[in-house]
Amino acid sequence: MMKYIDLHTHSTASDGALSPSLVVQAAKEAGLCAIALTDHDTVDGVSEAVSAGEALGVRVIPGVEMSADFKTEMHILGYNVDIRSPEFCAYMEKMREFRRYRNEQTAILLQNAGIDVSLDEAKAVAGGDTVGRVHFAMVMVEKGYSPSVKDAFSDWLSVGKAGYFRKQKYSPEEVISIIRNAGGVAVLAHPKLLAIAIGEYDALFARLKSIGLSGVECLYNSHTDEERDFFLALSDKHELIPTGGSDFHGKNKPHVKIGKVYGDNDIPYSVLDALEIKFHI
Repeated sequence: MMKYIDLHTHSTASDGALSPSLVVQAAKEAGLCAIALTDHDTVDGVSEAVSAGEALGVRVIPGVEMSADFKTEMHILGYNVDIRSPEFCAYMEKMREFRRYRNEQTAILLQNAGIDVSLDEAKAVAGGDTVGRVHFAMVMVEKGYSPSVKDAFSDWLSVGKAGYFRKQKYSPEEVISIIRNAGGVAVLAHPKLLAIAIGEYDALFARLKSIGLSGVECLYNSHTDEERDFFLALSDKHELIPTGGSDFHGKNKPHVKIGKVYGDNDIPYSVLDALEIKFHI
């Protein structure tokens, strides 16, 4: 019997719509046997998810998705991080503080572009401490500036758009080091979303490999078959482990289903096997 997984999910600890335990419940209902909870710049939901996984028979890998400073938008996934490491927790608090500043700047950029959306409105939608662009997007939909969250991102909040604040707290080198020093494995998330020229990926993968990157998220909800094959081949060339995740956010990204990538395809357990064999996850 085939087993399936999802190594990229989000909860209400960051910008997902479901609590950590309900993310695990959704995974169980979808027939998944393992997931990684990878909230943005926080591991606050991991303990709850792990407990829910133990109760429901779903393996939960402690994870995080960290933003790195790059000429476009770079996210790096950390798997099997020690969420109790004092050093790692200190970095997470610095990321939290910087996220507050980035949200303030996002609100200013939107206001300057004629979009009357405030940080307080985004906070109200988030209903918690962690606010992200998706919450600004949800307010934009509510107020009629965009027909959908996806459109709000593509028109206003993605790389190069009027509401996008590019600067991040740490460089890719620093992010990878933070993850590795916490006992984790660093994986480049959704490389397509880097939005760089196709000819730049080879040198980038080589650079990231040289500073400790271990894998690339080749299976992803918006990677076409051709893009998936391109990233698989390049990962193989640079001896980077190919991984896969849906980037599940619940109703905050309604077009994304847990455990599914482009073409409604499943993510096989063999993806996790490769990480387990090499890194003893």
